[in-house]
Amino acid sequence: MHSSVLPPSSAYDQYQWHLPKNSSKYSVFIPMDDIRDGKVSINMTSDQVSKDDIWAMREEVIRLIPNIVYANPRSTMESLEDAFSIAVKGVLERVGNIRKITWEGKDPSIA
Repeated sequence: MHSSVLPPSSAYDQYQWHLPKNSSKYSVFIPMDDIRDGKVSINMTSDQVSKDDIWAMREEVIRLIPNIVYANPRSTMESLEDAFSIAVKGVLERVGNIRKITWEGKDPSIA
């Protein structure tokens, strides 16, 4: 299993519109403090993931690729949403939610 160490904010937060909320379907989270404190190693944790789980995660990552890449505008990806389409959709939903909250007389900055 190939490993990469990223703080949660690097993918889980920045790509919240692009990646499913259930990150355990495509990644293994290891707290950075546990690695730094020597409580766990990346290799040790990777070795504990079953081959079936690794294959399932790979399949999920392959399925997610269109969500995190930007399609060439001349491509034929009409049936798939690329990262740009997902981001625009997320922004429009957020603007809609803010408009609704404002219309209700609430402060959108605390919603």
